[in-house]
Amino acid sequence: MDYRVQALSISDLALSWKKESTRDYTFEILYAIANGKLAVVDPLVESSVLDTEDDIDHFLLENKQYSRHYLHSGDGPILMKDSHFTSISEVIQYGGPKTVDVFELSSTCNHLCIRKHDFQKWMEKKGLPLPLFWFGGDQEATEPERSENFGGQRVGCIDVPPNLSKRERESLHKQVAALALVLAEKSAKYKNGNRPNANQIAEAVALMLDAMPEANKRGVSSASLRASIKAGIAMLQGKREEDE
Repeated sequence: MDYRVQALSISDLALSWKKESTRDYTFEILYAIANGKLAVVDPLVESSVLDTEDDIDHFLLENKQYSRHYLHSGDGPILMKDSHFTSISEVIQYGGPKTVDVFELSSTCNHLCIRKHDFQKWMEKKGLPLPLFWFGGDQEATEPERSENFGGQRVGCIDVPPNLSKRERESLHKQVAALALVLAEKSAKYKNGNRPNANQIAEAVALMLDAMPEANKRGVSSASLRASIKAGIAMLQGKREEDE
């Protein structure tokens, strides 16, 4: 598995973990989610702009199979598909689905995702070693990046085809930055002061791409996206140093 993947479905996480440890952790993962110990992400909810109560009400109106739910720990409310919440609740209470079809539990585990950093925090609190299938390559080299001078700083950039001209490369970085600016204006979640929050944007992109198994992810790692946003913002602000 590519260690740069930033989120896995519950099914993929449990399956990969079982291959390494020979133990099925599905119930333990669901139990941790139900008790507020392990954060879970719904890709549809995560990709929606939900900054205000009006935004949430509109989302629930458009997606009637979703509701506000409270976890067994009392944490919440969280937005989750009703059948997914019921599946998790019944597994915890009865050891398996009771009022929903068994295939609904499979759908739940295939749809809901666990972020890598949330999984790491959960494992560290439990005092367990991080599984190698997801964390074994974290110390290895990451995406190759170029480094250019913007505003007196060396800034890494997304790896782009070598046959592009300097003007074309700069245009790509500015386009990425411009899209980040639009996204930041649309949602406070993606804004840090008066600038785009590159970390949040990169994390959202990573989650979306992780849900697309066939996607070619080369060149769009979180580190590369953050660097390209930073470089593009510097260019848009005219901070690029003139070539001597």
